[in-house]
Amino acid sequence: MTLVVGKRMLQSVAILILVPIVYTEYDFKCPENLNRIIRGNRYCETKGKNYSCLLDLQHVAYRESCLYKSDFVRMGQKYIIKGYRRNTNCSASRYQPFKFYSSKLSKCVFIKSSCSEEGQRISAPGSTTTDRTCGCDHTEGYTFLVPPKRYRSCIPEQEDCTCYAISCPKNNVLTFGKIKNS
Repeated sequence: MTLVVGKRMLQSVAILILVPIVYTEYDFKCPENLNRIIRGNRYCETKGKNYSCLLDLQHVAYRESCLYKSDFVRMGQKYIIKGYRRNTNCSASRYQPFKFYSSKLSKCVFIKSSCSEEGQRISAPGSTTTDRTCGCDHTEGYTFLVPPKRYRSCIPEQEDCTCYAISCPKNNVLTFGKIKNS
C-alpha cells in the first residue's frame, strides 16, 4: 500500500507475525499415596471412594475414573482397563506380595531384583508375588561374601547377595562356593 503525505511517499509494509501454537504432550502419571487421596476427593463426587487411576491398554495411557467401586485386587495382580476394569498378573519385572485396594495403587509395588552386580546371576525368576533369588556365578570363580541361608542362592530383600572373585589354588576347582581338589 502506498500513501502520499505531502511530497513524500510512504510505503507501509504488512508484517505478519506467526506465533506457533505449541501443544505440550506429556505422559500422565497417576498420583501417589497422599496426592492420590487429594486428587480422588477433588476428581470424584463420592469423595474419592470410587477413584481409580489405571492403565488403559487400548489407549496405552493411564486413565482416571470414578465409575468403578473400589475393591481388593489379589496378590500378584493389578487392575487395568481393557474395555472395562479387569485384573491381570504383574509384569515379569515386578511383584506384589499383598492384596490392595484398586483405589490405592496402579501398578504392582515392587521391582524385582536385577541380580546384575559383579559375579551375580539369577538363580530363580521369582513369581508375581515373590522377588527373584540371586546366586554367584561359580563357573566364573565367584562366591558369596556372606554365606546365605540357602546353600546356592540368596533372597536380595532379606540377605546380602554380594559376590566376590576367589582364587583357586593349583589343582583345585570352585564348586558352589567351595574349593575342592580336582
